[in-house]
Amino acid sequence: PMQACGLGSAYLPAYYLGVNGAALLGAAVVAVSSPAAAAALQLCGALLPTVHAAELCRQLIAVLLPITARSGAVLPTDPLVAVVYAVTAVCTSSVLVAPLPRRVAARSAGGLGLVAVCCVCFALGSRASPFTDATPKRLVVQHIYRELEGAPHSSGLWVSAFDFSGLRELRETPAAAALLPAVAARTPYACDLDPLTPAPPPAAGRLLFDPPVRPTGCYLSLPFYFPLGGVLGTPDGQGAVFATTVAGRSVKPPPIPQRKRVRIERTGAAPGPEPGSRTLSLRVSGPSHMGVAAPETRLLAWSFAAAEAPRPPVPRRSPFAPDERLHFAFLTCGSGGGAEPCLWDLTLVVNGSAPLPLAVTGHYPDIADTPELEALSEALPTELRADWHWFSSMVQRVELPVGGAETVAYS
Repeated sequence: PMQACGLGSAYLPAYYLGVNGAALLGAAVVAVSSPAAAAALQLCGALLPTVHAAELCRQLIAVLLPITARSGAVLPTDPLVAVVYAVTAVCTSSVLVAPLPRRVAARSAGGLGLVAVCCVCFALGSRASPFTDATPKRLVVQHIYRELEGAPHSSGLWVSAFDFSGLRELRETPAAAALLPAVAARTPYACDLDPLTPAPPPAAGRLLFDPPVRPTGCYLSLPFYFPLGGVLGTPDGQGAVFATTVAGRSVKPPPIPQRKRVRIERTGAAPGPEPGSRTLSLRVSGPSHMGVAAPETRLLAWSFAAAEAPRPPVPRRSPFAPDERLHFAFLTCGSGGGAEPCLWDLTLVVNGSAPLPLAVTGHYPDIADTPELEALSEALPTELRADWHWFSSMVQRVELPVGGAETVAYS
């Protein structure tokens, strides 16, 4: 009735308190003549609300698990999920043991029994693989084609593990290790298209300089789908690799249709609102899913539509990559299946007169059956692959001139 009146979940207090309250009143009536019956009434009164609360918790955990799995490259999710389950079980079921006898010996024996069961379950669980056909390992596999200043640069397979175990399972699979020597050799990748910034002088009391850093992470070298570099990490050979050879052969570019290739066009340039700044008008065309990355130190303001005034971007500080100084934007438009490319008009206000390091990425979820991707898929058992995150991507890396007013295009 409360839901029919538009009160939503307001029935919960009445449901929880009414059923349990009625059971407590009944137990109080029969407690003198029959303590066992009183305990049974209390259990029955607490059972229905407990089952209802447990079902709500189950639905919430079903939403929570995919989210925690996506942060598994930083923290092991199994202990976190175990704690969530334990807290949920204790909170929802402890009311059921309240009517039971409270003898110390009985409680001690019960506690020891539960600890023993937990130890046995932990021993059995640690012997089994955490990945199955129903719960496969999360691998992000992209067949990448990279262009530098509009000219072909390189191609490869970017393989990232989206869980805490990294690429260990691939290295332990002989067929996959033979197919991708970079996985077996733990070959790191240096993010060659990102600018290298000298480290500051050593602080007081330190004798050595810090190593040079790349404040843009790896976003100008690889086509990140979202700004998740701090979670996925750079291809260090442990949790991710960028393999330019497969089974001893160089990786060929994926077959990207000409109409869906990433194209960058600077349609105009003018003095900016601040001294020494420039306003750049860009038109980006490509597939249905595109991203743009630019250094934070150069970008003063931007807008994503021709009619909008540029606004200062909000600095992004990832707790997993606090040293990153980068701005990232993402565009989706339809399904990408049309004959015409998607168009994206941007306005950037930048400081300085030096060319602007810029990367525009295009993602092609519909190109997921290249020979290289199929070879890797066939080399892995079913529990180590999932179809939804195998696709092709392209990154167009340019040093965009900020001077002059002529049209400059890269394609």
